[in-house]
Amino acid sequence: MSSSSTRNSKRRRKNSPVHDPSHAPVAVRRGMPWFDDGNIVLQSCDGVQFKVYKGLLAHHSTVFEDITSSPQPKVHGDIAEGCPLVILIGTGADLSTFLCLLSSRQVFFDCSIFIALQNFNFSFNACFTTGKITFQELRVMLQLGKKYRVSSLRNGAITRLRAEFPDTLDAHDKSSDILSSIDPDTCFLKEIAQLAWEEDIQIVLPDLFYSAINLSNADEFLRDNSVPLQFKAVLMAGTLFAFKEQSNIAFTWLRNDDIDHISQCEKASSCRNALHTFARLHFGWGRQTRERGLQRLSNWSSWPPSKLCDSCINSIDRRHEAERRAFWEALPSFFDLPSWEELREAADKL
Repeated sequence: MSSSSTRNSKRRRKNSPVHDPSHAPVAVRRGMPWFDDGNIVLQSCDGVQFKVYKGLLAHHSTVFEDITSSPQPKVHGDIAEGCPLVILIGTGADLSTFLCLLSSRQVFFDCSIFIALQNFNFSFNACFTTGKITFQELRVMLQLGKKYRVSSLRNGAITRLRAEFPDTLDAHDKSSDILSSIDPDTCFLKEIAQLAWEEDIQIVLPDLFYSAINLSNADEFLRDNSVPLQFKAVLMAGTLFAFKEQSNIAFTWLRNDDIDHISQCEKASSCRNALHTFARLHFGWGRQTRERGLQRLSNWSSWPPSKLCDSCINSIDRRHEAERRAFWEALPSFFDLPSWEELREAADKL
């Protein structure tokens, strides 16, 4: 019996979700969900037990289907509350969130549905006016959804991220500055960005990184020891590239020579003065565009200076839109990511 147990332990994969029972025992306590008529007990590595249904687990997860249908040694042969006991690798808090999500009636849209709706210029954020999830739920849906192969959870999290941080400029323009499907009171954009980066959800990273570096305090971010150095390097390098690109192609209609060139109209003097005043107010003193923040993707409707003639407004509007789209197409490259087209192809395989 002892030699058999040893052999089973040696054969267990390092990334197995099943906990090694030979570890020191922990104090056991009940967690939620707990169904009195459940037929299997799951226990976290920190001693929290959950009584649930084998059929529910097996229906959603091929990993649990394998665990619950395997011979007794795979579940250690232990009994709790008259049911087979499976000790898992994972904290009680994470497993509680995971099992509550599986037990709820919440609908998780498949990414293919989201993409189809997005192609019809559907405002997908409208689907999430209620039922926001917390950052903890988002993290568990991604991480445990992948670990236990629950595609509905992981795809649901990816769908929400893609709705919040789209891969087209038109969808970006329609999206809100306030998170609509994830509770903003439970996290910062920096945390969502780090999670998406760690989980390699690359399709959302360009817009997510852009949003994060707009709102995050760079000095505070660099001093945060909880942020991995590699992630800091990616985000800060991308910030530098974005500002450099912005200074090269952004708001060129506010530069000295360009202002003089654009304002060749019947009210040239008035239009030039209006643009110079606008440049000083929004981008610093003098007639150079010294951006106070990364605002390259702002719509023209956010910028039109007053006292411009219709000719100048139409000319600048077209120019600003062309520069905005050029910046968007270059956005993934700032963070050393593939092109938008490649990112979309890879996203279909997530």
